[in-house]
Amino acid sequence: MSGQRPSHLDPRTIMEALVNGANHDWRLDRSLTLPAILAIVTGIISAATLGATLKTRIETIEARTAAFDSEMRDARATSLHVARIDARLEALQETMAALRDDMRQLRKGMTGDGR
Repeated sequence: MSGQRPSHLDPRTIMEALVNGANHDWRLDRSLTLPAILAIVTGIISAATLGATLKTRIETIEARTAAFDSEMRDARATSLHVARIDARLEALQETMAALRDDMRQLRKGMTGDGR
C-alpha cells in the first residue's frame, strides 16, 4: 500500500472543487443501506416537525405574554384611578367633617345650648 491518499481526499482537489463550484464526482456510497437512508430521512423529518412545533409554541407564548402585558397596563391604570378616587373621597370626608363642626358651632351660637 502506498502512502498516498485517494485523489478525492487530497486537499488541493477539495480546494479546487470549492473554488470552481460543485464537485460533480460525488456519488452515493453503496455501503449506505436503505434502512440507514430511511433513518436519516426520518431524523430530518422529525427535526423539521419538532422545529415547527417549537415555533408554534413560542408564538403562542409570545401572544399570551403580549396579552398579559396589556392586562397589566390596564390594571395599573385602574389602580391609579382608584387611588385618585380614594384621595378625593378622603378630601370630601374631611370637608364634610369640617362642615359638620361648623354647623354645630353655628347651632351652638344660635341656641346657646350646644346641641
